[in-house]
Amino acid sequence: MAEYKEKEQELIFSPEESEAERCPVCAANLDYGCSETHDNLIVYPWSCGKCGAEGKEYGKISFDGHNVDFTTIPVDMQLVYTGAQTLCINGPLKVGDLVLSTVDDGALPCLPGRVTAIDMLGSKDHGTDNETDDVHVDFTGDYGERRKREIVEVYADLYGYERPYEEVGENDLIIDPACLINITGIEDEKLRWIMESEQNAISYAYQVVRALI
Repeated sequence: MAEYKEKEQELIFSPEESEAERCPVCAANLDYGCSETHDNLIVYPWSCGKCGAEGKEYGKISFDGHNVDFTTIPVDMQLVYTGAQTLCINGPLKVGDLVLSTVDDGALPCLPGRVTAIDMLGSKDHGTDNETDDVHVDFTGDYGERRKREIVEVYADLYGYERPYEEVGENDLIIDPACLINITGIEDEKLRWIMESEQNAISYAYQVVRALI
């Protein structure tokens, strides 16, 4: 039985004596007004179109977690949540990611490749004198003919003689993560485009950098 409060002229129905979204007097569906918040309660004013009763429905507010925009947290903290091992120009980087070397990497500027391993600075696997993490990248991709010629020319300038493309592919080049852009998730058509020429790849790299700025 509902409690009658004479002074307030109210009937108080407990959760056991009533049902959400139903009139506690006649059990008809309710018409709700705008909700109000009071401390840890949400109050829903209502009216019943069947019996004419008017009242308020109460519900408790309880903590149910957070949703955080991932891009707004510090980049170094993103590593904890992504399983990545190091940071490149545009964020976390992990084994398996597709990357683009930058113009700062003199050997193969703006060349797409795949990360095969990451040796953390100070770890037993870090076998170079680099003062950064060592990122191993496989650059033996399915490049267009124009880009293959450009790669051959780069190595000809480095070593003083020209070798066939098949002999100059780098399947385990160690790159400073600060010279890499993560392009994981790039559309297939766009990837084919940047693999056609260095000019296309440089254009795409600048797009990524401009977006960061």
